[in-house]
Amino acid sequence: MLPLLITPEYELILPSTNEKIRYRPFLVKEEKILLTAMESKDQKQILNSIIQILKNCILTDINIETLSFFDFEYLFLMLRSSSIGNVVQLSLQHKCEGINEVAINLEDIKVKFDSAHSDKIMITDELGVKLKYPTISNLDVFTNLSSKNIFEILSKSIKYVYDDNKIYDEFTKDEMIKFIESMNNTQLKKVLNFFETMPKLEHDLSYTCTKCSENVEYKLSGLQDFFT
Repeated sequence: MLPLLITPEYELILPSTNEKIRYRPFLVKEEKILLTAMESKDQKQILNSIIQILKNCILTDINIETLSFFDFEYLFLMLRSSSIGNVVQLSLQHKCEGINEVAINLEDIKVKFDSAHSDKIMITDELGVKLKYPTISNLDVFTNLSSKNIFEILSKSIKYVYDDNKIYDEFTKDEMIKFIESMNNTQLKKVLNFFETMPKLEHDLSYTCTKCSENVEYKLSGLQDFFT
């Protein structure tokens, strides 16, 4: 019998909860899953492959599908850093059409938190709502944000309604949609501000364009940007 290779284990802190997460780097079998998905250029297949890789490599007992977007993205970024290397070479096109090769260190990437952000929002002087972050399991709905599906999105995001005396956490989807429809425009904007200010995987970088010599400030946001 051939000897088994020893795989190292690592720890990171989950941004949303400060929970310690144990994981191992992905191996050849996981890299093959990812490469096959990337070659397909099918975004759904790529997402499913990342979910499968995280399930294989995360050693702490967590439900990958219930992770927030930013936790999910951060976990995979750190997993990729430990598995393949922490430096990624990006090809960025400037407005002059110059192509610039820019190296970034994945270990420098953090989830950005807005100091004004809160998951509890008072929509009247007496009544508030507690919101939950979009998860990877309902990505399709949240990435197609529009006036047509805003009620469905909010119905999936409000964990409970509360006042000074009671928490209202038992309701049907229809009841929640009726509750949202009863808001006025100002109250709705307060709730939507939750999504505008929620934590994001972002990184600011600067480079000098090799074609026009302009100093460029560039913001990376979301997994796709880090592997452009």
